[in-house]
Amino acid sequence: MLFRYSVVFLWGFVWTSILLSQEPSKLTIRGETKVEEVERHVVIKEKVTVVTKLPFTVEAPVGGVAYSWEFPSSIAASRTRNILTVTEGKGQVRVSVEWSTAELKAGNLVVTPFSAELLFYIGEVAPPPKPDPKPDPKPVVPVGFRVLLIHESQEKSPAFFDGRAVKEYLDSKTVKDEGHPSWRRLDKDQAGANLPKELKLLWEAAKPKITTVPAVVIAVNEQVTIHALPKDEQALLELLKKHGGE
Repeated sequence: MLFRYSVVFLWGFVWTSILLSQEPSKLTIRGETKVEEVERHVVIKEKVTVVTKLPFTVEAPVGGVAYSWEFPSSIAASRTRNILTVTEGKGQVRVSVEWSTAELKAGNLVVTPFSAELLFYIGEVAPPPKPDPKPDPKPVVPVGFRVLLIHESQEKSPAFFDGRAVKEYLDSKTVKDEGHPSWRRLDKDQAGANLPKELKLLWEAAKPKITTVPAVVIAVNEQVTIHALPKDEQALLELLKKHGGE
């Protein structure tokens, strides 16, 4: 009995040691994963000095010699030893100055150089430029031969627009979406809500570019073209066969 308890105690000790050896605050995903790079825009705020009224002065420590000021041409300023007087300017400004001190030490003249720089704003702080917005992705029309015959329902279309020969050709040549030939007669003001997703993508890609109706929208392997309605049925069939084949 004592041996059995000893084995159980030893196994519990080993298992506890294994658990404690793992990082307690780390979570692990077990399954199919991948690592991708993503863009992150981090906003960092900092406190800056903003001068609210002109004129003003920028002053270096007194007691030096040979003060040499540097400032941008976007401001108007005058130098007087350790003082820079600014009378005009706006926006971000960076000024710098170099000078030296001289003193006698053990009978020797010791010259020590110094320099300083200051970044500040005059007036309002201009916000940082925003990143260029990414354009909305254009609808991608799936591969295949698809057609939209666009018309205005309030206006009379030519008879061949609904002709039997056109219908038979499109029924036989266009790809099948949801079990039906992928072509439609469509009013230019319809939203396309009842279209299969493939024709809806075609409509979204073509609608902004349609300037006159009736029109023929043809998609062949992701390439979309828009044509004015030909003069007769034969010309319409020739246009369709040019893209969809005989």
